[in-house]
Amino acid sequence: MDAVSDPWSSYQREARALADDAEQKIMTLQRMSEAGGGSKDEAIAIEADVKNVLAMLDRANQGVPEAELTHAERLQVQRYRDVHDDNQYEVRRLVKTLTSQQERKELLGNVQNSIQIYSDSRRLLDQEQDSIDQATAAIQALHAQALEGQTSLQRTQLVLGRAQQRAVDIVSSVPAIHGILSKIERKQDRDRIVLGGLAAVLLFICWLFW
Repeated sequence: MDAVSDPWSSYQREARALADDAEQKIMTLQRMSEAGGGSKDEAIAIEADVKNVLAMLDRANQGVPEAELTHAERLQVQRYRDVHDDNQYEVRRLVKTLTSQQERKELLGNVQNSIQIYSDSRRLLDQEQDSIDQATAAIQALHAQALEGQTSLQRTQLVLGRAQQRAVDIVSSVPAIHGILSKIERKQDRDRIVLGGLAAVLLFICWLFW
């Protein structure tokens, strides 16, 4: 193994560093998942970094000349391959979990926004209903005043009608009064004529006897 000791040592260092780097990034995703989901863009960026590190680890694993390795070294290479596969599965699972959490947060935010919009709309509708009720009350008050004014007007019209009828009756009775006065005047004229004639007769009689 002296011929491959240096390449093997280089592989070990590289594989260990890549595996540690991948695990650190996966732990970051794990903390984000436990915290209820972080930034979606941040999760996508970490996922891309982990996939890049795992791809480098996979290339390192594939480049090892297994035929020249001991059994223990082959087991170590297999362990790094298992680490690659496990980490690849774990990053997919965590990203899926974070995506679901982010979608739930967005959905909850949309629901909250919808509730707020409904609440605001309901408040505006209540205000509009209050305005309508106030306008209706004002209209009803005006209607009541109009009815009261109409009743008063009808009473006034009735009084005026009666006064007009009395005036008509008085005017209608004027010709009759005029006729009575004319008769009285004619009678007075006749009485004056009779008295004048009687006075003339008396004067004539007196003249005769003197």
